[in-house]
Amino acid sequence: KLKKYKGNLSEFVKQCPEAQSYYELDATPLKFTFPEPGFLEGVNDKGKALLKMTQVDYTYPKADKPTLTNITVQCSLSSRVACIGRNGAGKSTLIKMLTGESEATAGTVWRHPMMRIAYLAQHAFHHMEAHLDKSPNEYIQWRYASGEDKEDLEKVHVKVTDEEKKQMDAAITVDGVKRVVKDLVGRRKTKKTYEYEVTWEGVDSTMTTWLPRYKLEDLGFGKLIAQCDAKEAAKAGLVARPLTQKNVEKHLEDFGLEA
Repeated sequence: KLKKYKGNLSEFVKQCPEAQSYYELDATPLKFTFPEPGFLEGVNDKGKALLKMTQVDYTYPKADKPTLTNITVQCSLSSRVACIGRNGAGKSTLIKMLTGESEATAGTVWRHPMMRIAYLAQHAFHHMEAHLDKSPNEYIQWRYASGEDKEDLEKVHVKVTDEEKKQMDAAITVDGVKRVVKDLVGRRKTKKTYEYEVTWEGVDSTMTTWLPRYKLEDLGFGKLIAQCDAKEAAKAGLVARPLTQKNVEKHLEDFGLEA
């Protein structure tokens, strides 16, 4: 049963002082300790963009008009951003495009190759419905056990469609020889860009070729690049914070959660 209190919010706080946190954040005992972000390769300036959206539109399937049009934003290490607006204004739509949950209809979205994004859906059950039998510790260990983020690989910016796979299965010419790309198995930083180690169909896996990012993007391998970037970022994270029960328990404790 609901217990009713007469008066406005001020009167309610007088009767229930613990509700003071509705007015002042420092009145709540809840405290989050966020992990220190690691070094991002090539980022020496806190004002340098890590996320960019340029002239982006988004139209929902079967919608008559776009929800968002001509959106241009960027975030850096020094950014502290609140996305505000009325219901239906497109706040969640914009955030989902930035994080890779959905794909822009037009324009470009860019993320730093070594950056990892944490995203908690507005309706949190979205994250938990397939793992109701797991404890928080078990869920985290399952998600990252393979050295990559299993759920990140399901996002639209890395998940390859049948049409895209057909395009990537076409032969490309490298050094005068036509070959079909099998996978991207490594990455290295050059002065101005990244190069990716390519394995080929029907060729020994030790016979690899390093190709620059821009060339692979021009050939339509953007999502394969995103998959490789996600694996490399996860690998770097596991070096800094090994996936052990103790580390996971400490991480959850920092957020006031039980393991």
